[in-house]
Parts: sequence; structure tokens; C-alpha cells
Amino acid sequence: MEVAIDLTKAFGYDPGLGEGQMWFNLSFFDADNFEDATNDYSTSTWVGGETVDGAIIYAFLEAATGTDVEAGTEIPNRIALLGNYPNPFNPTTTLRYALPQAGEVTIQVFDVLGRRVSTLSYGLQAAGLNEATLDAAGLASGVYLYRVQVASQATGAVLASATGRMMLLK
Repeated sequence: MEVAIDLTKAFGYDPGLGEGQMWFNLSFFDADNFEDATNDYSTSTWVGGETVDGAIIYAFLEAATGTDVEAGTEIPNRIALLGNYPNPFNPTTTLRYALPQAGEVTIQVFDVLGRRVSTLSYGLQAAGLNEATLDAAGLASGVYLYRVQVASQATGAVLASATGRMMLLK
């Protein structure tokens, strides 16, 4: 998929400033699972941009593991991130994750410089598959990291955490 954005209309750039447009492209490659797991590969997504001087890759997103379309009922032995959808997103996305035990869930969002830009509390959630909606309307386009943490309801001690990545495109 390729999209051209007229910067003069979309963002009010002066007509004589630079090229006046920006090109974005998105390439999505499917994942396959083989009998011999060493031959498996995950879904990957390239997000790029193009200028008069040539193509520039802005980001490469690759899933750490593949996931089934149907939700499982198994309780993992550690927190498992099942990705977010849609990804890239604008401005909301749904984060899917599986918890090893029940607890208070907090999701922190960080920019690529490691600065925390958002902290969201989702309260007590059960062990197993869970979802949370993230609204990033106040954030700029870019790659972000998110950390899902589950803490003990009684003590507040962190029981498990995992970090994933996502891309916001406005």
C-alpha cells in the first residue's frame, strides 16, 4: 500500500517549502508455520517513506511469535503479549495479552527515547487472555513501546511484566 500526503493541505506547509508532499508505503508479509519449527517465520511489516532522493525505511515491525486467530483458554506460565490491532493504528488500538495470574494491570507507554508518555490502570484482571484499549490521540506519530504489568492486589508488588512495540500513524 502506498499513500501520498499533500503537506500543504494536510498540515498547512508553505507551497514552496520542500517537495510539498510525503509518500508512505506499507508492505505486509504473511507468516507460515511448518512441521519443523526452525523453518517458521513470523509476520513482518515494513513502513517506509519516499522522497525525491530515494526511499527511506522508517520502521520494521516483526512479531516475536505467531498467534492463533481463536483465543486459547490456557493460562501461561509467564505474561504473554499477543500484539495489538490494528498496528499501525490511529488513534486507538487494542492490546491483547495473557496473564499468568490475576492481578492489578497497568500499561505504560514509552517513546523511542525511553520517556514514559502515558500510564493507564485497568484494575483487577483475571489470569488468561485479556484485552485493553489504548487511545493515543494526544501522541505524535511514531514507534512506541508499551509495558504490561500485573501486580499483586494485596501487596502491590509486580508479579509479571512484558514489553511490546507498536506504531502510531496520523
